[in-house]
Amino acid sequence: MFKRRVFREGFMRLKYVFIFCLLLLVSCIFNTETGQEQVESVFILSDTSDVEQNTFHENEAFEVIYSIHNRSKKTLSYHSGIPVVFFKIWQNDALVCSSTDYMGYAAILITGTIPPDSLLRFSWRAPNTSGRKSAQKIINLKAGLYEVEVLHPAFFDEYKLSQTKTLPLEIVP
Repeated sequence: MFKRRVFREGFMRLKYVFIFCLLLLVSCIFNTETGQEQVESVFILSDTSDVEQNTFHENEAFEVIYSIHNRSKKTLSYHSGIPVVFFKIWQNDALVCSSTDYMGYAAILITGTIPPDSLLRFSWRAPNTSGRKSAQKIINLKAGLYEVEVLHPAFFDEYKLSQTKTLPLEIVP
């Protein structure tokens, strides 16, 4: 009787250890946490003095800024074509200008890294590019409502960022 009870208790303990290990293994395999909270992206408009705002005057230049902050404890690798990030300004459904207007880029794939607790920042002094200026095709935004879009075809090995973000833009006389 005593041997049977000891055997049964030992078997029950072994059974609980087996179930615990099985649950642990399943939770590791099906872990859906992506650490998204560890990679933060920020998209803003600012004047040329870095004051954040969404309203500007006609013929006024402004900054379009997109940054990615790696808050994780490890270096993140990303892969992209060139440019890594580009911006577009839309009015209704019509493209008015972009950060790639009159610019030429080599069709290559690059790999980069963002070290822990570092910031990767991209900006464009809108609405013109150096290519547009050299081609003497300067654009001036007229009074009205616009939408600014950021596209970043770069992708990280371990994290997924929202591909498109937009901000409202108002140009006043």
